Amino acid sequence: MSLNINVNTNATRVAHTLNSHYSNLIKSVNRLSSGIKLNSSADNPLHYANHNIHQGDIAVFKTGLINLNEAVSMAQTAESAIDKIGDNLIKMKEIAEQATNGTYTKEQRLILHSEFVTVAIEIDRIASFTKFKDSYLLDGSISSRNNSDRMGSWYQTISREINEDKENMQGLKVQFGDSSKETEDFYFFKLPDFRMSSLLAEYLPGEETINKISVSTQHAAQKTLKVLDIAIAEKNKAKTYTGIFQNRLGSTINHLEDHVGRISEFDSKLTDTDLADEMTNYTTYKMLSETATSMLGQANILPQIALKLLQK
Repeated sequence: MSLNINVNTNATRVAHTLNSHYSNLIKSVNRLSSGIKLNSSADNPLHYANHNIHQGDIAVFKTGLINLNEAVSMAQTAESAIDKIGDNLIKMKEIAEQATNGTYTKEQRLILHSEFVTVAIEIDRIASFTKFKDSYLLDGSISSRNNSDRMGSWYQTISREINEDKENMQGLKVQFGDSSKETEDFYFFKLPDFRMSSLLAEYLPGEETINKISVSTQHAAQKTLKVLDIAIAEKNKAKTYTGIFQNRLGSTINHLEDHVGRISEFDSKLTDTDLADEMTNYTTYKMLSETATSMLGQANILPQIALKLLQK
């Protein structure tokens, strides 16, 4: 083995080893301090790419959960208003039942009719002004919304007529998925018009609502009792729909929360630091770095042996 003082190859080799150990030590310190083992794409390019995909999915689905919970609140708002309309329909039926009694005078019947009309006006008011955010819920407007301009990949012009699809795409759209596949990524919320004219639209079409129901005479009151059953049936059908829709939303929320949890769990395995394993690595790299530092000092002394030869 030759002795020289121009290039200390031993010290160079030791310094290179020290740099490698120190780099690993710094990486281990970063993982322990952050709790994340993928602090950059250089740590594991494939896992880092998958991590970014998972984070995007999680962000979208969490926003979808917010949309679903808002939809639940919307359905509850509609249900509460429908209940009030139902109470008023029952009140109208009570007045009609009272008016069927032949003991009332004409003046008394006018008083009953006035109360009857006032309750009907209140039903129209509730139906016209019940809204969630900027969407009116009970005037029939949300059911007539046309979302065909936002059709997703499920739409097939070959197998369906466009007019048919436009009808299917009507309603208030509740988005919760990351694409535009019907029943997988969004639902439609639809409710009929709850104003008296619409509730009784199928009874004597073309007639004014005031001519369909009245308690101004005994005969009119008797007929009104049966006519109001039509409106009450429409109310019950819509009330059932809001309950079914809320149950569907609840089921979707539970599934989506579980799905987000599964993605987060898998992503955690890719990105989170195993503290026990990483602490072992830290101890190893720390000892190697300290050893290499000590040996670098010794390697720098070796050229002095050559200098002692020159002294003799």
